[in-house]
Amino acid sequence: MLKKLIVALSIFCFPLIALADCPLLSGLSAPMESMDNFVFKPSAICLDGKDITSKIKQSEDEVLTSASGIGKNVDFLYVGLYSSKNHVGRIIAVYQLKDGRVQMRNIVENNPNYAESPKDTFKNISINFYDRNTATLYFSTDAWATSRAIHYISFPANGSTQGDENFLTAGSFKGVSNGKVIVEKIEHDDHGAFFPVVLIDRKGNLFCNVDTNDSGWNLVPQCLPKGVVLKPR
Repeated sequence: MLKKLIVALSIFCFPLIALADCPLLSGLSAPMESMDNFVFKPSAICLDGKDITSKIKQSEDEVLTSASGIGKNVDFLYVGLYSSKNHVGRIIAVYQLKDGRVQMRNIVENNPNYAESPKDTFKNISINFYDRNTATLYFSTDAWATSRAIHYISFPANGSTQGDENFLTAGSFKGVSNGKVIVEKIEHDDHGAFFPVVLIDRKGNLFCNVDTNDSGWNLVPQCLPKGVVLKPR
């Protein structure tokens, strides 16, 4: 079974080396390279307009997969990274103290020396969303041939960056509504595959099927009557 590592806090003083991707902003920033299916991919991690990406990498081939900014001035970042060479996926927290120093903590990381089940793999790990209302970070990984795995990390109310990681469900992350996760599933019937959207509670249980005929289903999802299932293909 996959072993996940929570790594002790470390403090880094980053040298300020300017590269082109970083905007001239004070503090931390993560300029966007692309955004697809609720995954924000940064081109770099920056501090005071200087690229510090190389300082947060554990290996040369490690790539940025995603990021989520916390705070009005983006003074706190969750960053996803993945090394295909070493088969290591991880999420780190990068944040700046009042005295200007930057701290970095590994939030969760897989151990490639243990066999990985689809529920445990961190391949192509991508941060989806940080829910400030519940202090919960949602992320997805490649898992099954037809579906990704959705996980979440719950953080304590005291502001600690050390939390518990949990597998939630198989599917594609589509958002959060009132603490419930909006998930696109893949199901099959006699006519082939279809892709219903559901609300899942924090225990991974089905709360309801979502009415995707409603134009605002991804913002304010409405539940279908019990037993009714739409079959978009």
